[in-house]
Amino acid sequence: MDTIFFIVSKLVQFCIEPLSWVIVFVVLSLLFLQLRKPQLCRRFLMLALLDLLLIGWLPTSEVLLRALEDKVAQTDLAQIKIQDVGGIMILGGAVEGGQIARDRGEVSIYSAAERVTKAFELIRKYPHLPFIYSGFSGRLSPTGKSESEGFQQLINE
Repeated sequence: MDTIFFIVSKLVQFCIEPLSWVIVFVVLSLLFLQLRKPQLCRRFLMLALLDLLLIGWLPTSEVLLRALEDKVAQTDLAQIKIQDVGGIMILGGAVEGGQIARDRGEVSIYSAAERVTKAFELIRKYPHLPFIYSGFSGRLSPTGKSESEGFQQLINE
């Protein structure tokens, strides 16, 4: 059941990812070009260009993400009492454990690197606290180290 949920989550991610829609629009425009429907072909190419403009060039995604992030107040670590903290939970999604990383014996970090850097900050500040890294792989057929093994390698170096 977990595998089905994982596959469905990847399909949903593809469907809601704005850059994926560029691919869908271009494929549809090529299909309508083959079917000799130039009007539909042009419309889907225009949608692809509009999508690229809104998501790739204009700061649309930044504005939307900023609005979401501003809904939750940032926590000041200096004001946290140590007795209120039972452990550190580190979200996955930052460490790449793919084939290249495995072949080179290194750990690659994705664009969510702040998860790793904040984790190091918390571990350094609270060295006696236990921590859990919640990550395995974001791929349907994972290769190489899992995210948690890659993070363990970072901790040990």
